[in-house]
Amino acid sequence: MAEILYFHKSSGRLIWPGKGEWKAISGGHGDPLPSLTYEIDRRGITGYGKISKGFRDKSGNGFFVPLKPNSKTTRGTRANGRFGIHPDGGSKGTQGCIGLQKNAKSFYDVIRRTSVDAELYVRVSN
Repeated sequence: MAEILYFHKSSGRLIWPGKGEWKAISGGHGDPLPSLTYEIDRRGITGYGKISKGFRDKSGNGFFVPLKPNSKTTRGTRANGRFGIHPDGGSKGTQGCIGLQKNAKSFYDVIRRTSVDAELYVRVSN
């Protein structure tokens, strides 16, 4: 059965019912993530470690969780979503991803404990 996470751009919250809630941002260095539903590419998640500076938390480590749009968008495709969830490293904001601003490692721990075969989606709204 599919699980749906919710990202509310206006309140700056990523909510995974029964698993947690994280302060997050989208945009600021480009357009925010379009208000659509995205499939979380569970098999494409990077490991928690050294990654590009913009994807790191305060520990100096980070990760990237790819998102694939389920509807047509002017940016990205199902094959190359070009969107993701990651720590909001560097200066505040993202280029259209969901940037976790606090406790990013706890999100990573929850998603890594989830089966790679799980159907996960994130619904983005204003």
